[in-house]
Amino acid sequence: MKIIVLSLSKYKEKDAIVNAISEENYLAFYAHGILSPTSKNSAINNILTIADATLITSKNNKLSLKESSVISVPFITNSNMEYLTAINLLAEATNKMLDESERHLAFNYLERAINALKDAKYPLLVAISYLAKISKLAGYSLEINRCVRCGSKKDIVTFSFEEGGYVCKNCTMEGDSFDLTKDQLLLIRTLAGSVDFNFNDVAYNSDSAKILLDKFIAFIADIGGAILKSTQLII
Repeated sequence: MKIIVLSLSKYKEKDAIVNAISEENYLAFYAHGILSPTSKNSAINNILTIADATLITSKNNKLSLKESSVISVPFITNSNMEYLTAINLLAEATNKMLDESERHLAFNYLERAINALKDAKYPLLVAISYLAKISKLAGYSLEINRCVRCGSKKDIVTFSFEEGGYVCKNCTMEGDSFDLTKDQLLLIRTLAGSVDFNFNDVAYNSDSAKILLDKFIAFIADIGGAILKSTQLII
């Protein structure tokens, strides 16, 4: 069974409880000796590791790890700060924005985002795009094709995170924010609408990416109540 590791909790000296998702379920299982560097399963002691795992069920109906074969370990392949931030943010968002019963729904998005990060020039763009996907799974979809107030596709001038969509010139009102540039407004649509998380050909501006990431973090906190802390070092 293919799994993605979301978090680990130390249990005894070298054992751990692993929290992961498969395509069908959220899983919490006991992993004997996983914290030992000599363990045959030690490679899955990293968040967002993708592995083929064999689990067994004990007499008291608890899951434990029998064996595993690692497919990828993204956390140890790159020391770039934006890359590491993106890895942590993907895991944190999945854990905090979705209930246990819902987390497996993110499996395909998460797997594609992890794989995209391997060759991503701009890890923050992958992270923002993933936040948009997870927001939709959590029930907060963004309107990126028309004005959220009237439905018009013309004269888009701003984006309301409070209302979750673009706003056209005719629908602006007192109190609307116009702090995003035209390029930043277009980037929202690119990131939220992507299906493959490949943004290597997107015109990139680090400041713009951090501004949009900050907006998304605030949106998620305001709408869903999830406080994401992984970005504190770069925003």
